[in-house]
Amino acid sequence: MRIAVVFAAVVLQFAASRPSIAADSGSYRFVDNWTTFPEGMTAWSSATGVDIDAKGNIYVFHRNPAMPIMAFDKDGRFLRAWGQNMFKTT
Repeated sequence: MRIAVVFAAVVLQFAASRPSIAADSGSYRFVDNWTTFPEGMTAWSSATGVDIDAKGNIYVFHRNPAMPIMAFDKDGRFLRAWGQNMFKTT
């Protein structure tokens, strides 16, 4: 259940503005400031993928040439980033 809540928080954080949530949308809730970004980064770029591993770590693929793949623990602490200059985006 906690993984579902964290996943929902990550997905919602990518939105430019907080969407209204219908009353019957389940038990998900928005978590403001869930993550801490690494030095030099203050916001998400356009995210195209999110996944969670067996340990609950969250991986985000987004359109940032310096850190396109980022890993966070389930509490939002930045773990690592990789993929610099590996991907071409338009």
